[in-house]
Amino acid sequence: MSTNWNGSSWLGLTRFLADLCGLSLECAACLDAWVAKGLVVLQRIQSGKAMLVRIVAMLTKLLERFDPEQFRVRESPLEPFEHEHNDEHD
Repeated sequence: MSTNWNGSSWLGLTRFLADLCGLSLECAACLDAWVAKGLVVLQRIQSGKAMLVRIVAMLTKLLERFDPEQFRVRESPLEPFEHEHNDEHD
């Protein structure tokens, strides 16, 4: 495994970016919870939510750049069901 990001692996970088993305989404959820509980009004958090949307978009683009396999759409092979052998009709 190559190391190019401050001594960390590329896998470490992508995990770090994914963690940051998750934390940003959690922050947005907290803002929504505060509004739902009546602790703040929606207008008060709108600028913060807009900033979090931009942060998540930026982190997602970085993840796509550094780990394109994670974002590639593909079909997975279908696994046969265990009961497809259907021995009861023999």
